[in-house]
Amino acid sequence: MRRFNGQNLYQARLRANMSRGDLAFAVRRDTQGGIKATERGIRGWEKGENAPSGLTVAVLAKILGTSIEFFYTSGADEDDEEVVLPSADEFLRALRPLFVPGQRAAA
Repeated sequence: MRRFNGQNLYQARLRANMSRGDLAFAVRRDTQGGIKATERGIRGWEKGENAPSGLTVAVLAKILGTSIEFFYTSGADEDDEEVVLPSADEFLRALRPLFVPGQRAAA
């Protein structure tokens, strides 16, 4: 089972020389407000208190210049919640409205 690894997000954000606020702003800007990222939310992801959706991870990877897989780690306790990643087709269909000029993403 693969789990979101908040420490990897933290490291990628620092390598990009971005604050949590900078990253939250970039996510909102790149998705035209479709993803409501906040500093507090990003802190929760980094600390492992919760995990972003698969679509949000894709946007984070784009902004931070890394792969989606970079944010996941394998191996977890049986009690941990499983993270299900979208197929490539589902991923592309979900991203399409986020990057079409003149269209707003669904909230």
